[in-house]
Amino acid sequence: MINKIIKINNILFKVEKHIPRCSATNLQPNTNNETINLPSELKKIYNHIDMGIYLTSLIDGKINIGDEVVLDE
Repeated sequence: MINKIIKINNILFKVEKHIPRCSATNLQPNTNNETINLPSELKKIYNHIDMGIYLTSLIDGKINIGDEVVLDE
């Protein structure tokens, strides 16, 4: 999806890069012990470790909760 254009409420956004899962999620709560590899588990289940994507707005406008998100091809 990198470099693709996404449209939300007729506002165009360029997909800049993925947001990876933070490695701090490997830590057992309240310790410095790495007990799990959550990104690895996410990769097994969802085939990626991304938490989202960074977008750059190409035009000004307003978006709202519930607006349709369209991959502009």
